[in-house]
Amino acid sequence: MRIIWIVLLIAVIAGAGWGIWWYGWGRFTAGPPETVVENFLKAVLAKDWGTAEGYMTIHARNRIGQEGQRGMQRFVEARLEPFTAFEIVRATRSNDRADVVARLLLPVPEGQAVPPFAPPVGLHGTPGRIVGTRFVHTHRFVLQIQGRNAWRIYQFEEVDDSP
Repeated sequence: MRIIWIVLLIAVIAGAGWGIWWYGWGRFTAGPPETVVENFLKAVLAKDWGTAEGYMTIHARNRIGQEGQRGMQRFVEARLEPFTAFEIVRATRSNDRADVVARLLLPVPEGQAVPPFAPPVGLHGTPGRIVGTRFVHTHRFVLQIQGRNAWRIYQFEEVDDSP
């Protein structure tokens, strides 16, 4: 009977360890850099700040953590928003670094020349542009490998990809 309890205890500890590993590290390791950026932007759109932060390097998370409570939300609002959709434009890799360029998109209501937010176009420094019925501003995400094949976002910046 004692052996059964020991085996059961070991199974519970192993299962809990695997669950913690999967939740805290394993679920963010799969996929190429463009998938990491895509999942990061999906988390931002869902306002799931904890998950979004999980796709960033420890260095980036520490920098955001210095901003206090709601640091990730303020960080994203100041650098990425507003956008309601996105598209990955290109991804390039070199050894332990990758660059992913993504266009952040915001629909412009019919009959308006600018998107429905203030301040005006150029909110993040580099001007965006109106393309058809969408306001587009483009960001370059720089990723680094952490651990074994775990891509994380180190930084991102707005870039001008106008033709």
